[in-house]
Amino acid sequence: MRRILGAGAVPLLVALGAPVVVSAQAALLVAGGVTVPLGAYRDYAETGWLTHAGITVPISEQRLSVGAEAFLGRNGHEPPPDRDKSYLWGGVGTVHRAFGNADDLSPFVFGMGGILVESFRSDTQPGLNASETALALGGGAGVGFPAADMRAYVNAWFLNGFRNGGDLMLAGVTTGLRLPLDGF
Repeated sequence: MRRILGAGAVPLLVALGAPVVVSAQAALLVAGGVTVPLGAYRDYAETGWLTHAGITVPISEQRLSVGAEAFLGRNGHEPPPDRDKSYLWGGVGTVHRAFGNADDLSPFVFGMGGILVESFRSDTQPGLNASETALALGGGAGVGFPAADMRAYVNAWFLNGFRNGGDLMLAGVTTGLRLPLDGF
C-alpha cells in the first residue's frame, strides 16, 4: 500500500513543483461529467458521474502545462433493486499539450498518473463494504474554447487503476471551466 501511495505521489509533486517559464498564468480547473465502466468493472457497475478540480501551470511557450487534480465520482451497481455503489476518488498529476491559438477553438491531449480508490458501499449487505487503492494511468483528448474571461472545455478520457483484484477501467466525458489565477 505504501509503495502504491508513494508511486502515485510522484506525478503530483512534479506537477505542483514545476517552474513557470512563460508569461501565461496558472489556472484552476473545475469540471464534471459522465463515467462509463469498462472491463471487469462493467460486470457490476453502471454508468455514473465524476467531478474534479485542480490546477495547471504552464511550463513552455508551446502550450505545454503540468497540473494536479483531485476527483470524486460514483457508479451504481446492477441489478437495480440492490442500490450498492462504488465511490471513486483520488488524485492525478497531469501533462497537458494544447494546439492552435489560445484565443480560439483549440484541441488538446493529456496524460495522467496517480492514485484511484474504489470504496464499495452496500445498502443491502453492510458487511461487504470495502475499499481498494490502485496506481492509475490514463489520458485523453478534448477541445477548449473561449467563454467570457475564462476557457471552457469538453474532453473524453480513459483511466485504468491497476489493483490486485484486476484492473479498474473506466472512460468518461467531462465538461469544465479553466479559470485564470491572476498573480500566480
